[in-house]
Amino acid sequence: TSSLVYGFVNQLATYLNEAKVPKSDRFLVVPAGVSNLIRQSSAYTPAVETAYNEVVRRGLIGSIAGMTAYENQQIAGDSVNGWRVLAGHKSAITHAMAMTENKVEGDIIGDFGIAPKGLYVYGSKVIDERRKALSGGYWKL
Repeated sequence: TSSLVYGFVNQLATYLNEAKVPKSDRFLVVPAGVSNLIRQSSAYTPAVETAYNEVVRRGLIGSIAGMTAYENQQIAGDSVNGWRVLAGHKSAITHAMAMTENKVEGDIIGDFGIAPKGLYVYGSKVIDERRKALSGGYWKL
């Protein structure tokens, strides 16, 4: 129910506090079913001033328990088996990207010009030391 949601979110915030994770830039990712319950909760602060850019285009729900809450359907769960949620800090995940094998292709048909070719690589990882900045839950609401 909407009255229980804040207690679960606050528990995740407590785990992050105990791990000494910074209070700024915290996030919460929930599925649509939990998002609906958060919006009904009295502890919910809606994102009024950024309604179109953030809420509609990026899935931002608002702020609850000091965390910016987002809705994402890739977080699994349902009301029968329970909901999976993810809370954390932006420092938990590293991301790298680079261009490798850069070269210029000179044989374009019709001497139209030159074409750069390359391989774009990227990846993300949660480093062992930074795992303390993430917390997850499995809620039965």
